[in-house]
Amino acid sequence: MSDTSPPPLAPGEFFDSSAGHDGEQFEGREFTFADVNETTGAKRSYKDVVRRIVKNDSGITLNAKMLCQLNTAGTAITGYAILGIVTTASATAGVPPNNTNDVYPLDEYIPSAGLADGDWGYIVVQGSAMCITAGVAVIGVPAVGNRLIAATAEDSTGLQAHTLGGRVGCYPAIVGATRLMYDVAAIGRALSASTSDNDVLVNIGKGY
Repeated sequence: MSDTSPPPLAPGEFFDSSAGHDGEQFEGREFTFADVNETTGAKRSYKDVVRRIVKNDSGITLNAKMLCQLNTAGTAITGYAILGIVTTASATAGVPPNNTNDVYPLDEYIPSAGLADGDWGYIVVQGSAMCITAGVAVIGVPAVGNRLIAATAEDSTGLQAHTLGGRVGCYPAIVGATRLMYDVAAIGRALSASTSDNDVLVNIGKGY
């Protein structure tokens, strides 16, 4: 739900449940920010960035910039996103991944200690956001404009911490991926490029 009131958190801030700070009243509420680098103050674009406050309900601490899967209400994180690729057999059969409309990156400004289980923080649901590539050239982001999905390995077994969990890859480099998969699962388009284990700036949003 879009909210025109002042944001209760700045990017990088969070409600710390261990200190008794409760963000439940803000779950699912979205706030609009100017697209600036919050560290340097430099303008990144003239578009807005829409951030949503969600609870980390995954059972683990989550790292900044990583794609996260949400619950059906879109108010809580259930784990890192690994749903962008199905097994080769399923992809060959033309079966798209599970609904990844509810996959978004965790706020890039969250401190290095991460967002602890039970805390509330921002995800980016529209506009510029930093993500992290899969660190393998064939599923990295070789060019600006590439459509991106959550990257994973066939042996991934859940929504928690994986080697590739929460990272992004692009169409058409991923072996076994179909165009249908990207039509269903794309989270946005690359605004920068990286084929190493590195940051990539992404324009988050369906249809981008």
